[in-house]
Amino acid sequence: MSTTPPLHDLVIRTIAEYLIDDNKTVVKLQRLNGRFYGLRDIFIKALRLSTTASNYACENKPYGWNKVYSMYILYWNQSIDLSFLTGCRLQSMRLSCCRTISDVSALRNLRFLTIYICPCISDVSALGSLHYLRIATCVDIIDVSALGSVHTLILEGCHSIRDVSALWSVRNLTIQYCLGITDVSALKMVPKLIINECPNIVKN
Repeated sequence: MSTTPPLHDLVIRTIAEYLIDDNKTVVKLQRLNGRFYGLRDIFIKALRLSTTASNYACENKPYGWNKVYSMYILYWNQSIDLSFLTGCRLQSMRLSCCRTISDVSALRNLRFLTIYICPCISDVSALGSLHYLRIATCVDIIDVSALGSVHTLILEGCHSIRDVSALWSVRNLTIQYCLGITDVSALKMVPKLIINECPNIVKN
């Protein structure tokens, strides 16, 4: 990655050199420079990266890659360690068909996360503070006891999950196509509970 200052920086510095005796003008230029970068960061924080742009950002880490609003990582079959996302300002991420990702603990500070067909992910205990979490067709996930503080939780096609009693405090809970679940009696107090196509649940 180039270390050359952005063109905007170079222009400001060049003008400032010629106005070295005019302190008021230099101060105005410095304030303008600060406002420019402030506005740039505002726009960056609103960016929702496509799958192509997300892959490029993960590989090359251009300026602002860790300040965007969301990323969508699709069909990532290379070996990847998500720890480089620790401390970034991402709000939302979607992982789809990523067959080499196993550790998602670096995503604990997100607000919104979707995990879809990621067969190597088995531990989601770090994701208990998310606002929205959707886990779909992740057959190695067994334990969801740490997800009781998630506001909106969607479990779809996760056949290895059997015990959902710890999810009684979830505000919005959807369980669909989870064949391993047989008992949902502990979920009676969930404010919004949707259960579809879970044929092995024993009705009381």
